[in-house]
Order: sequence, then C-alpha cells, then structure tokens
Amino acid sequence: MIVTFSGPFPAEHREKPARRRLFRVKGGDEAESTSVRTLTDEELSEYDRAMALLQDFGRGDQLIIAAEANFDEFAESAVTAHNAAISDGKPRPDTFALALTMNRRLSNYLATRRLYLNFTGARLKRRYGRSSRELAAFEEITESLAATQFAYRFTEYLRDYSQHCGFPIGHFSSGEHATEPAKTVELAFDLRELVANGSRRQDAIRIEIGAMDPLQPIVPVLDAAQDHLRIIRDHVLEVERPRLETAVDWLSHALFDAGQPDTPLRVGRWLDQSGRLAIEYDDLPLWEIRQLAVKATDGLSG
Repeated sequence: MIVTFSGPFPAEHREKPARRRLFRVKGGDEAESTSVRTLTDEELSEYDRAMALLQDFGRGDQLIIAAEANFDEFAESAVTAHNAAISDGKPRPDTFALALTMNRRLSNYLATRRLYLNFTGARLKRRYGRSSRELAAFEEITESLAATQFAYRFTEYLRDYSQHCGFPIGHFSSGEHATEPAKTVELAFDLRELVANGSRRQDAIRIEIGAMDPLQPIVPVLDAAQDHLRIIRDHVLEVERPRLETAVDWLSHALFDAGQPDTPLRVGRWLDQSGRLAIEYDDLPLWEIRQLAVKATDGLSG
C-alpha cells in the first residue's frame, strides 16, 4: 500500500537504499502517521522471516479454498447434468455439452488439487529444510494415503490422465431403465478407457482399476479425495503450528506498543513519487493470522 502526501520529498529521506522503518499510524489512517525509527538488521531479518512464513502459509490455505470451490462447482454440475438430462420425465439426448461442462470443472479441480500438493511440498522444503519435521509430516501423510486409500491413488491417476490424455469422464448417458419407471441418468468414468490410454509408468494403479467394474461413479470417489486433501492440510498444520504462532507472536510484540496499544506500528519505507513524499507500507498478514486463530478455536478442519 502506497500513501502519497501533498508536500515535496524531503532531502533527509533520500536513503540509499531506502531502509524499512516503523511508522506509528494514528486512528487507523495510514495518511496520519509518524516515523518512529529505522529497523535494525536483526529486527529486519526476524520481521522478514515471520512475514514469509505466514504469507507462504496463507498461499497454501488459499489453494485449499480454491480446490474446495472447484470441487463444489464440479459436484454442482453433476446435479445440474442429472436434472438437465431429463425433461418432462423423458431423457434428453444433448449430453455432449453437459459432459463438457463436467469435464472442464473436474479438470479445474484436479489442477488445483495437484497445485496445492506441489506447492506445500516445495514450501515446507524451502522454509524449513529437507530434513525438517514439517516436510517429514507432509511426506508421511501423503505416502500413507497413497498406500491405503484407493480414492487418493485414483485421483492422482486422473490428474495425470487429464494432463496427457484429455478429459477423463468418458461415459455420460441418459435413458429409461427397464425395471424402473420414468428416467435414469448415468455419469461415470469409463475405466476401460482410462486404463487403455493411461500412462504405462503407473502399472500398479492401472491393474487395480482394470479389475473393477468398467463404469465407476464419479462424485463419491472425488468426495473422498477432497477429504484426503483436508486431512493433509490438518496433519501438516498440527506440526507446523508452533513455528507459525511464534511468527505471529513476534509480529504482535514488534508492532503493538504496550504503551500505546491503540496506535499500532506499521512497517514501510519512504518513497519519492515524482518529487512528492510517499510511504510504501507492507501488507500485514492479517488474513493468515485469522485463519490460524479460526483453526485453533474451531478445530483443524474448520
């Protein structure tokens, strides 16, 4: 956030490079602020570390939210497809557009799911190191789910299939069932097609899929896979929480003066905006801090 003032840029603020400093903001108005002092090298190092941890955590949590939204849209399209495929109690033949919508939304979900998993592994390695407890917790839970949960393995296979072989939903039909009056709509993965066109490097899951009923219902499998994503998030957060809360505590002590708690400090630096004085404030990780607080009070799956 940049706030520009009406006065000229003072010569005494021309630091090279511009150092970040603490500003006291009056009444929540960034334009009403007073420079307190420049951050020391040690403070700046601790501040950057705390901010980076919380911002990276927030990016991962936003990917979970995006995956949730994409899954909900996909599940909604399955209901819409079922209803739209039937008109006045009779099947409708225009299933191509319905299948296209479902495949598009499914591909969006599979992409954000994989994006979260890739980002989380890279984030934990980057922030805590290859031998860290946090990375070990992530690898432990993902390996456990892959070993014990078919829905996890199948969804991973679907993601690779959709990337290299096209849309994964290969069976969408509507019709009247011989033993049931009125109508039926069938939405399923064509497992024979998935096995025939899938990667030969994944023979174990291909053999597993090949032994199943050729038509596999769609939504229940992916619903379980989305539960697995939440389990991964919660498991990692349980191990990572002490470091994140330490970062929150450091920012709280650094930016809230016990003597003036109603006028919190902000970190920023002087800017020369075409000869006018300006301050560029750092964005505080308030959303990330709220997310941590919610998960602490409502439980990890909240």
